[in-house]
Amino acid sequence: MLGYHRDTSTPKVPDRMNLVSGLAHPVQALNVARNFSNGLFTKAAGHFPTVWDKHQHHEPSEEDTFSDDLRAMKRRSEETDKERETREIEDQEVKNFERNYNIVVLTEKDFEDLMGLEWKSKRPTSIDLSAEKYKLETLEGEPFMGLSNKNLMKSRITYVNVSDNRLHDINIFQKSNGFEHLITLMARRNMIVSPSLVLPKLIELNLAYNELRFVPPLNGLPVLETLILSHNHLQGTFSGFKGSKRLKRLDVAYNLYNYTPSQLQDALND
Repeated sequence: MLGYHRDTSTPKVPDRMNLVSGLAHPVQALNVARNFSNGLFTKAAGHFPTVWDKHQHHEPSEEDTFSDDLRAMKRRSEETDKERETREIEDQEVKNFERNYNIVVLTEKDFEDLMGLEWKSKRPTSIDLSAEKYKLETLEGEPFMGLSNKNLMKSRITYVNVSDNRLHDINIFQKSNGFEHLITLMARRNMIVSPSLVLPKLIELNLAYNELRFVPPLNGLPVLETLILSHNHLQGTFSGFKGSKRLKRLDVAYNLYNYTPSQLQDALND
């Protein structure tokens, strides 16, 4: 009778070649070979080697959950800070755009852009405020006081252009305010209603495309030669023009007058 002999030696783990060759299906053999290469087989005493599942599910601990919450809070905080920073940059860009391209009141920076950093020591001969960025509602305005600023040397200014703004008043241009040498004043496309100017050397005045209803007084403009008042709301008689003895060119087209050119000439000669 044959006896039963128990083998107490350590089980022998099949090597890679024996394990692969013992498998009948080629795909199964290929998968086993890959698992050997990736180190997924482990030795287990007393049984055939098993495959370790890298994606084995486990329940997160309270510490893991707390860490995840902290990371999520930090991520939300970083996103909030970034959004806030982006919004502040956008708001500043809007303010800069409005300031640089929608100027309603003159400041010292505008004078620096217009005449240079040393504008206080310069004696400009012309001032042009008709650029697209200007939407001036006043030529003065506190605290800088605009063209009334005491540091602006006006004695040599002969040309001023304030066209294409939103001005209702241009009466700052007076001999008493230092503009006694002004020769040309362009103020078309504004909202001027009733200008009253005293400029002894003014030769050309352009007030086209405004809100004039009556001819402005011309007795303060003794040497005026060119007067442009087209595209306003003028009506009535032409008596207001008779006081300007040196007037050579007069444009009152597109107003509310009911005169023909010949009648206009006769009215001016009366």
